[in-house]
Amino acid sequence: MSRGWTYFYWSHQDVAVLSDETAQPYQSLYEKIIYSLDALNATMGPNTPHGQRWAARFYKFDWLTLVNVDAVRNVGIWDPFIPYYNADCDWYERSRLSGYPVDEEMPRIGDIYDLATHVPNPETRFFPSKNEVATLNSKRYQDLKEELQKRMAEKNQSPDGRNSWQNEQNGGYGQPWTYNPKGFQTGWWAIASKGREVFQNKWGTGQCSIIDGGKTLADEWAR
Repeated sequence: MSRGWTYFYWSHQDVAVLSDETAQPYQSLYEKIIYSLDALNATMGPNTPHGQRWAARFYKFDWLTLVNVDAVRNVGIWDPFIPYYNADCDWYERSRLSGYPVDEEMPRIGDIYDLATHVPNPETRFFPSKNEVATLNSKRYQDLKEELQKRMAEKNQSPDGRNSWQNEQNGGYGQPWTYNPKGFQTGWWAIASKGREVFQNKWGTGQCSIIDGGKTLADEWAR
């Protein structure tokens, strides 16, 4: 808001993206985002008619999200007392109750993968080498897509949890400004569980969709 932006995008730290190289005619993921943004420009800003307002648009869940700054200005900040999990539920539900929907998922722009582990040698896996002729739907692209699909499936089935990537960073261990990775993971989950607890106290329910539970803005901290 301080920069005067009409919109901004946010994403997750643990995602990888690919343009769809099998689509005809081919358009990169970036191109498709720009086209969808152009289509939405008229529905952003303070003069948007009530029935056309929205707070956020999802590209493959919230792994890539377009946020309407005018909605943020009217709905308010993310609750700083709800850390991590359920903070999104809180803001999205307040947006809906304020007349700014967030439900509509945008048309497919490419492939977005939610991962638990990193892809080794990303420079050679995601990009052609200097000696490689860049072609659409190459074997490199097909192999990478297959690997990303596999890694995403493994994330959801892993006994170590969905966010095991957070304790993989061991660089700088023992230095004053580097946090113990195991402690980071343990502390993160402890704070996240408190976020759920605060959400429960705030709305009288642990259900993410407070609207489905019959709640209104008047129920905020009503307990």
